[in-house]
Amino acid sequence: MMISALFIVGGIVILITAILLALMFIKSNQIQPDNKAPLFTHSQGEQLAAPFAEQIEDLVRAKLNANADLKRLKVDLGTAPNGGLEIWVDDVKYASIEALSNEALKKVFQEAIKEWESKK
Repeated sequence: MMISALFIVGGIVILITAILLALMFIKSNQIQPDNKAPLFTHSQGEQLAAPFAEQIEDLVRAKLNANADLKRLKVDLGTAPNGGLEIWVDDVKYASIEALSNEALKKVFQEAIKEWESKK
């Protein structure tokens, strides 16, 4: 009788531990925004991109809006036909951050990506 009770308690402990580990794993793979804002926004007329790219785009836009010299730029990220990422600046397509001619804009992208990576 005592041994079967120990098996039952042990089984319950193992089950609870497995559930807690699963919840912790799921939670660790989620990006937690600083506020209640949606993880990303997509406006009509924008290029469609993967959710992570939309999140980075939102970070880039926030940084651009905080910079008087870069605020005027229209930036959009999209998914290329081959599945790669496209960067659009003032309706000109760039294949990579390195291809951007504006060094300040490159820095904004690099900072936004670093910030996004720190939140995932």
